[in-house]
Amino acid sequence: MKTLLFIGNFGSGEIMLIALILIIPLFLILWSAGAFTTFPPDPQTLDTSEWKPRANKIWGGFILYLLSGAIGSIFELADKINDLRSMLSSLSSSSSEDFMEAWLSSNIDILSGTTVANILVVIGFVIYYTGLKSFAEIQKDDFTAENILKIRRAAICGVIALLLGYIPFIGGFGGWILNLVMYFMLASAYGYLRYSPVFNIRAKAGARLLRSAAIMYIIGMFIPIIGGLFSFMGLLMTIIGWGRIRKGGPIAAVASVATNITYNYYTSSVPTETLSSPNPATPTSGERPKFCPHCGAPCKEYQRYCPNCGFELDKKPEEPVMPIVEKKEPPATKVEPVRTPPEPSTADTTSKEAPSKQEKNQRDKSNKQALVLISGVVIFLIIGLCVYNFWYKPYATDRDALRYYTFTNLNLRSSENAELKDNIIEMLPYGTELITYGKGYSWARVKANGKEGHVAAHLILSKEDFQLLDGVWGNEEAKKCVGSAHYRLAVIDYLKRNEFFSGAREWQIFSKPYGSAQNTIAYPNLSQEENGDGLIFIVKNNRTNERKLVIYGFTTTEPKSPVFKTDFRLEKDLSIQKAVCRLDKYDNLWIRVTFNDGSYKTFRVYM
Repeated sequence: MKTLLFIGNFGSGEIMLIALILIIPLFLILWSAGAFTTFPPDPQTLDTSEWKPRANKIWGGFILYLLSGAIGSIFELADKINDLRSMLSSLSSSSSEDFMEAWLSSNIDILSGTTVANILVVIGFVIYYTGLKSFAEIQKDDFTAENILKIRRAAICGVIALLLGYIPFIGGFGGWILNLVMYFMLASAYGYLRYSPVFNIRAKAGARLLRSAAIMYIIGMFIPIIGGLFSFMGLLMTIIGWGRIRKGGPIAAVASVATNITYNYYTSSVPTETLSSPNPATPTSGERPKFCPHCGAPCKEYQRYCPNCGFELDKKPEEPVMPIVEKKEPPATKVEPVRTPPEPSTADTTSKEAPSKQEKNQRDKSNKQALVLISGVVIFLIIGLCVYNFWYKPYATDRDALRYYTFTNLNLRSSENAELKDNIIEMLPYGTELITYGKGYSWARVKANGKEGHVAAHLILSKEDFQLLDGVWGNEEAKKCVGSAHYRLAVIDYLKRNEFFSGAREWQIFSKPYGSAQNTIAYPNLSQEENGDGLIFIVKNNRTNERKLVIYGFTTTEPKSPVFKTDFRLEKDLSIQKAVCRLDKYDNLWIRVTFNDGSYKTFRVYM
């Protein structure tokens, strides 16, 4: 259909321009979403021996699912084309058994490429689904594990939506709703994982990119035409996002600011009086403590801040610190997470100042990236809509519109009124190409030389008819002598009536200058009426030297239409000296044509 403006024949320049228009905003959006960010090694990353196999399983299952689905679609298209051919060939045969055999073979093809691809799709989904479960089991944070399992539930929604698509009418709408629910679930799950306390920097960046991908999928569901571009961006972000998570790793659990939870760790069960000096509060110079000097929580040697209270472990005291006297207490027991933290003291505020600034900077950076992403999407939409409405749509409309041509001088008017003179835009000469948007009985709406307007519909020709007429002129004098529009329509009618071709090696009209006493063209009055117009012309075949004398009459009402009267084969090269018409008492029209050699021929034609 011509209304599908994105389907058509493109030139190489058009393809490059459209590719740049689409690729540059796509690149900017991916860049703003952090798809091209590089990450140095994270010193907080713990052992990845359990992380990487499970993350690789998820990523591999997703890639297998994706590639198998794409290949399956290609195989399915090829299978349907082959099935249609075999069905049509068997339908044309007289045997119904052949038709049933072809139908069974086309619908029961176990070893087809489509079947194999669909099996691989199922395998990929199973690997992806089971990989999420095993990945959730190794997480040290309950909320992280819960959100990974939420991704599994979202995958189930996607499968149900796919199955609903096979149900006519209501299934499509139900599938659309479930897909929307799935993407919102994914956005929610990845929204938490981007701040997970057990993900390192690379893994958090992958989750952040996956959340952006879910948002792209949601946008693509609501925007027609270019929604597929957003889905494609979401697909790229999903591949890159899971690739980052599989290359990431776990870190030690820290207090989650987002959930306002304070985690208390095991304290030492050794009595305080058995600890020899120096105690943890007064570390020796150059030695990093294994326990926080502020709260006593265990710390890793590479950690700069306490994971429990945020105290700076490497901070050098400016003044001597008095030993802390602690009371003897029985071995501490593990305390469950407390939802409401205690009132912060001055020391707590000072010790947590650095992590708070770091978390604030991270949130500010995320907000800036989200703002850049939204701005990029809005700019991309504005650019896309402007390009589509103000460039591509007019261009595609002109490209797909029919082409007509003027075969006489013709006025381009601003309105459909031939009586006015002030509505004339310009005069279009013979052979002007017209981009035709619509053609009725009297008027046609066209564009010529970049200007839109209206022209008389009976004074324009299709490309084939114009080429036929333009090729019949053996010289410029012939075009001038057959100058009126209805005369030229008569020439076209005769050529098409006899299926003649025009051109240098086919049929052409050769003429002397207009007004010559002897010529190959004459204009007799074929009736007693004042406007009883007529045309006699001699046309020659350049390849066979065959010549024919042709007589045409015309209707008396405007616009005049040609009426074929008769034709006669000439044995030699002759010119018309005179053509005389008379009516007998029976209203028969007699035409006597006298040639330049003195011979003549009389024709009787009917009115």
